[in-house]
Amino acid sequence: MLFAANFVPPADANVLNVTDAVYGAVPDDGQDDTAAIQAAIIDAIDRGGRYGHPQFVYLPDGVYDVNDTLESRIGTGGFADGWRAGMILYGQSRDNTVIRLMDNTPGFTDPANHNFVILTGSENQTRGGGSNPDGGGNEAFRHSIYNLTVDVGEGNAGAVGIHYQVSNRGSIEDVLIKGSSTSGRTGLLLTRETGPGLIKDVEIRGFDFGVRVRGNLYSMTFSGLTLIDQDITALNVYRNYVTIENLTSVNSVPVIELFNNQTPAVNLIGADLTNTGTGPAIVNGNGTVYLRDVTTNGYDTVVDNLFLPDVAGGPGTVTLDEYSSQGVTSLYGDTGGHLTLPIEPTPEYHNDDLSVWKSVAEEGATGSGFNNNDQDDIQDAIDKAAAEGKDIVYLPNGRYDLGATVFLRGSVKKLIGFEAELSPRGGFPGPLLQIEDGDADTVILEHLRVNGEIVINTDRTVVIRHADYGALTPTANATGKVFLEDVIAARENEFQAGQLVWARQYNTEFGVGPNIRNDGGDIWILGTKIEGRQTHIENNGGRVEVLGGFFYPINDPPADRPMIVNNDGELSISFHVVANRFDTLVVDTRDGETRTLFSSAVSSALLGPNDVKRSSSGPLGLFRSARLQLTGDFNGNGSVEQGDLDLVLQNWGQLAASVPMQWTQQRPTTGAIDQDELDAVLQNWGSQAAAPSADEVSPLASADASVSVSGAVGWVVADAAEADRRHHTPRARSAIHRISGHRAALPTDRGPERDSVWGPLDGDHFERRSIRVLRLI
Repeated sequence: MLFAANFVPPADANVLNVTDAVYGAVPDDGQDDTAAIQAAIIDAIDRGGRYGHPQFVYLPDGVYDVNDTLESRIGTGGFADGWRAGMILYGQSRDNTVIRLMDNTPGFTDPANHNFVILTGSENQTRGGGSNPDGGGNEAFRHSIYNLTVDVGEGNAGAVGIHYQVSNRGSIEDVLIKGSSTSGRTGLLLTRETGPGLIKDVEIRGFDFGVRVRGNLYSMTFSGLTLIDQDITALNVYRNYVTIENLTSVNSVPVIELFNNQTPAVNLIGADLTNTGTGPAIVNGNGTVYLRDVTTNGYDTVVDNLFLPDVAGGPGTVTLDEYSSQGVTSLYGDTGGHLTLPIEPTPEYHNDDLSVWKSVAEEGATGSGFNNNDQDDIQDAIDKAAAEGKDIVYLPNGRYDLGATVFLRGSVKKLIGFEAELSPRGGFPGPLLQIEDGDADTVILEHLRVNGEIVINTDRTVVIRHADYGALTPTANATGKVFLEDVIAARENEFQAGQLVWARQYNTEFGVGPNIRNDGGDIWILGTKIEGRQTHIENNGGRVEVLGGFFYPINDPPADRPMIVNNDGELSISFHVVANRFDTLVVDTRDGETRTLFSSAVSSALLGPNDVKRSSSGPLGLFRSARLQLTGDFNGNGSVEQGDLDLVLQNWGQLAASVPMQWTQQRPTTGAIDQDELDAVLQNWGSQAAAPSADEVSPLASADASVSVSGAVGWVVADAAEADRRHHTPRARSAIHRISGHRAALPTDRGPERDSVWGPLDGDHFERRSIRVLRLI
């Protein structure tokens, strides 16, 4: 938990308290507090420091009634149409700090028109010629919500608890989102260009949908998610790349559903899923799935796959050790699953007794920037804490300039910054922070932006969470555990033998590379985005396991630059690449022999069969998604011919496919695809191959819908008479969601999300994000 059960900030922490007279929010009085809370939000984000040191907006315990949206916006018009980064809300305690939508609030009562209790957005200026009315984009930095409850009240059938947009760093943590029998469309909605971000220890009760992931691109990481009593689906993933650790569900509807031609992907590690109804736990329309240590209770089917064999469950409790919908690929012919390194939770420490807190301001640090020299005062606060019997040192929000290194030592267990910023002064090269030996076995850095290097010079356990830093470097003394959580690491991150590393939502960008270099340590990563043209990971004799890697080169890297280098180490990765690609994916050396994996080879391999892999442990594997054109000599006969087309059709649903735009614009006119329509769809096929006849396309069996399938375009047409998706079998429900533009077979209450869901695809291709394994030992 962020601040455990109860948190009251010190008086000089420089946070904005919504109950202060300047804002005037009064909890527990039944009166509308929207304007008061929004005024505090505007003061926090309408300032230049929102990037370097955004202020917290603090809500003491009590029920705050609202009748409109609380949003990261200062108004409409102007720069980014009013949207700003850096909205951070945190409450005193999860269960006693409540933001409650007033009953029967106008604008929230219509189930077909959705509205949001909390809404964050991006500063992106590239949409609509500079305007950005919907808040989309990839500059929604550091938006965070901590330690409170969002309750959508009664009679608000169109209410969405939190519509969350976040970029690079930001978290929803220790939050309860509550619906009711008369209220709640979606608990947590993730749309637009969402991620990366961390959802941790979040519980959602009620709603039609617990979580809906609608946005494209940058990946989201969940650690500790509880979903209870949803009406349609607990977790619906339409697009994006989702990695989940420790999912608990008690539901009568499917826990996870994956749909969309722009294929979504889910990594799920550790789950306890209880069925209170009928049907499968997971419905995989056309996504890709990696599962490990998933326990189901009362599910006959664990995974209902539209295009692959189902994964059976059984009566009572069933545990699935490991499953990969896209099989295993290896340069050296290995056949196991992921590396399965030991997993440890991130240590946390909180003491709500403010007498053990020491402010750096007591020793004279100003946090005012302007090239002041604050390092001596900060050092004095750290060194005096032990003599005063204090173990938490805090920096009130602000910018602290340093002309020398600050050493973290002595009795300090936590250095918390309230998003304070540490910057070098007068050309000082750093490092800015160095972690030394001390009295506590574990030392935590939290809510800091360090515009420079952090050095680890101790065998103590080091935790860095909700933080930015420029580089992370060990000395020879650094042989302890390292935990990284919700961090931006701007350049190189180095690890070595003896270090055990656990990272969750680990965003590292640019630099000269490699972004992550491991010289003999053990590194376990849950969700990472690595951005830039440099080598992303270099593993030298160590062990690395990445569950959910989003690799984003932006521009094409040099042809001979590998994305991943593995030198006599063990490595397993589940990942996909977007926005251009590395021609050389992996250079893998074992005992003096080097083998190289090229993107072209992986693309060809994706046409092979998909294996179901189960194992309790395995040396390692590489999971990836690739991009393929549907035209090409896939059978190796030297030309594009009918056999190539047949091969594509046979493997549809198992490919990373790029479909010409004009294919998606063809629309069937009847309830099944006839020969003329199939001919029209295939008329732009880039070869002289004859179109397959309609009766050669295998039908999809369904208990309560008349369904036909065209493998070439992935269309499924369902009987419009069975329009309500809740009355379909999971397989028929998959069919309905797979259709592109056939609105007659869709629910009519989709609301304002419809255009983004069913509109034409952007660009000339889409990605299939498939999860496969390349074994590197």
